[in-house]
Amino acid sequence: MSTSNAQSTREQTVYLIRHGQALHNVGPNEDHSIRDPVLTDLGIEQSKRLSKQLADQNVPIDAIVCSPMRRTLQTMELGLKDYLKNQNAEEIPVYINPLFEEVGSLPCDIGLEVLELSRTYPQYDLKACSDGIYPEKRDIYSEDIEISIVRSKSALEYLSTLPHKKIAVVTHSAFIRFLLDKMSPGVDVNFLPPEMTFNNCEFREYRLKQVGKEFKLQAVE
Repeated sequence: MSTSNAQSTREQTVYLIRHGQALHNVGPNEDHSIRDPVLTDLGIEQSKRLSKQLADQNVPIDAIVCSPMRRTLQTMELGLKDYLKNQNAEEIPVYINPLFEEVGSLPCDIGLEVLELSRTYPQYDLKACSDGIYPEKRDIYSEDIEISIVRSKSALEYLSTLPHKKIAVVTHSAFIRFLLDKMSPGVDVNFLPPEMTFNNCEFREYRLKQVGKEFKLQAVE
C-alpha cells in the first residue's frame, strides 16, 4: 500500500481505546471458550463511563475505526454514542476493519461469521471483513507473533490513508501492544507487566508519525 506525500506529512491523532470487560475476562479463572463474547454488565457500565469521560474532556473525533468483534462494537456503540448520534454517516464515518481484531486463536478471539455479523450489525459496512479469510485465524490474521507484527504495521499504514485528523480506534489489549511496537518474537503475549496493559475502556492519545517507511504511534504527554 503506497502513501502519498500529502498523507505521510499530515499529522493525525489516534485515540486508542480498549473494549469494556467481556464475558471471557471475568475473575481469576477466565473462560476463553466463549466465541466472540459480548460485554458483561460491568463492561456496559465501563463503556457508559467512557462516553461521559470523552464528553467531559471534549475529545474531538472525526472518524471511528473498530475491530469487528462484538465486544468492541458494543463498546463503540455505548462509549462513542454521542459521536454516532450527533453526526450522520458522511460526517463521522465508521470503519469496521479486521486488521484491528485481537491476537490469538482461542474461541474468545474468533469473530462471528461475516453473514451472522451483518445480520447483527446491518448498519455498518463490513466489506473489509469479506476478504475470504476473516474470521479464520490464518494468513494475516494468524496468531503468530511475527505475522501479528506485520498486521499491526499494516493497520497503522491503513490509518495513515484515512482522510481524517482525529481517529478513535476501538480494539483489544494484546493487539494494542503490537500497535505500540511493544511486542517481539519470543515474548509471551498473554503475560506482560501491568504497565503495558490498557484497562477496560481506557483510552490514550497518540500522534501517528511516519518514521522511515513505517508508521509509529507516539504518546501525547
